[in-house]
Amino acid sequence: MMKLKQLLYGCFAILALLTAGCKDDWDLNGEQIIEGDAQLSITVAFNQENTEIGTRTPAGGDKGDIMDDINTLYLVIYNKDGKLHGKYPVRGEGLTPHKDVSDVHYELTDNRTEQEREQGLQNNATGKVTFNLKLSSGNYYIYAVANVDDFDDKDVSTRDKLKALEFDWNKENTSNNSQMFGIFTFESDRNATDEEPLAISATTQQLHCWVRRLASKVTVAFDGSDLYDNVQIYITNIAIKDIPKICVLGNPNTPGPDNNDESEIDKRKKRYEAIHGVIETGKSIKIQELPTDITSIVPDNYLHICNNQHPYLGIDQDKGSIADAHGHQALSLFFYENMQGTGKDKAQSNDGNKIDFPNPDMEKEDSGWKDEKAYGTYIEVEGFYRCSSSSSHLGYGPIKFRYMLGQKPGENQPDNNYDAKRNTHYKLTLKFKGYGNDADWHIDYKEDPGIYITSPQYISYLYNKSMMATVKIVGEIEPGTTLHAEIVGTSNETEAAKSSETFWRPWGNGSDEYPNPDNASDPITPGNYYWRGTVHDDGPWNSFLSLKKTQLLVISDSIDDNAQNAKNKEYFTKNKKGTRDYII
Repeated sequence: MMKLKQLLYGCFAILALLTAGCKDDWDLNGEQIIEGDAQLSITVAFNQENTEIGTRTPAGGDKGDIMDDINTLYLVIYNKDGKLHGKYPVRGEGLTPHKDVSDVHYELTDNRTEQEREQGLQNNATGKVTFNLKLSSGNYYIYAVANVDDFDDKDVSTRDKLKALEFDWNKENTSNNSQMFGIFTFESDRNATDEEPLAISATTQQLHCWVRRLASKVTVAFDGSDLYDNVQIYITNIAIKDIPKICVLGNPNTPGPDNNDESEIDKRKKRYEAIHGVIETGKSIKIQELPTDITSIVPDNYLHICNNQHPYLGIDQDKGSIADAHGHQALSLFFYENMQGTGKDKAQSNDGNKIDFPNPDMEKEDSGWKDEKAYGTYIEVEGFYRCSSSSSHLGYGPIKFRYMLGQKPGENQPDNNYDAKRNTHYKLTLKFKGYGNDADWHIDYKEDPGIYITSPQYISYLYNKSMMATVKIVGEIEPGTTLHAEIVGTSNETEAAKSSETFWRPWGNGSDEYPNPDNASDPITPGNYYWRGTVHDDGPWNSFLSLKKTQLLVISDSIDDNAQNAKNKEYFTKNKKGTRDYII
């Protein structure tokens, strides 16, 4: 089954109110407060996710580190009744720090925790702010807000109003969506809550705050090492779809319809119009452009995924790895948090064979359209698929892979979570197997109606050899329909025969894709492997090819080449050796 890898530990900023001395005299339970002013030494640092750094040649998307900096920073403090005590500017262009804030410094540094260092997680230098704060003793709710424009003008008179602040997704400049929010606690806790106020005493105290970014990011990697031979997938574009228009600062962000009383179908249709709806397409990563002439889409000319030389799309000549594609600075697709809860299993097939929802339709409920999550965010990978195997899987055409974002399921648990949380790096690996069709990603692959056959076909020119050619018909046909096969030769009057009269000849047809042997590049095959001079009555009857079994060993005993060719043509034509009809 196609593997999905997802990194769920987030990209955090740490704010720590550190002790100036080595003794801590305040009551951890908040039962006793020593009166006076606390002199607090504060450190604010953003701790980004840690993986190896990779480089990629495609264009589009954004570098994964564009939201690492702390450009502006405020502390927002409320008393125990939830009333605003003060809004404290700390740093930012054009900002004057609050009178109780002093000694502000900013640097890029290693912000890993001791545990993360012990785990060997890679360091990526990120922003760090240090400063001092004077605060009277008392019970407070303390929050950190970073990278919010015009914060002085925001109404944050209550905690609820602070958390409910809304921000519109900036389509033009992704880095402007880097707003951050965090809650102070006594202990370093990535899952901190603010159920109770903090008891601040006059003695020196230590507080911590992990600041989380409202946005998350996705990186996509490919692994074709388990594809069958003769299967190639040419990726053209990776896009993030249906991303939230708006995100709230301190509450779970759940895009949805303006009117919950509307029908499910109406909600789906209006998802791009709703105030708290979604944007149809975020950023995309353009891998390559493919020509409209599919005959020129060949492995030598375009980036592709296969099972041998290019299992990872050929990026960096496949010297990289999946870890590189998921690196901290790798091209990424950013989006605001989108919490859509649980739902149906995302797998398109529970048994690995039968497609459970083969006809998703936006206007039909329970058809599997978007996994029944109209406002969910998903990744869409576009490309071109080709299988040139001489088997029933022969085919080619445009192909799309889609996956709805959410949290990674536990072991032996269904993949039914659609909560794309904030401050998370989602690492999706599209693991192709077999013919490239698998159960984890939804696949949209529709071939145009027509008759398909592997080309070229190979058959030995030794005597008494045979071969089977696989023909695939896409579309509806009437029972009893006749399929006509013909060896195209110079005597035929079809337009195809007039324009290309050598398809029946050995080796190739002289085209760029199937050239005639060249002694310089192929010394094994002689340049005169067949006569290239003028041939009387030239045609496939002289090539020992036939669509019907031939019993005769000698057609003519004439020693004259012209007479022999004439007899070959007469026998071939009279017995219709070059044509055959098959009842389907």
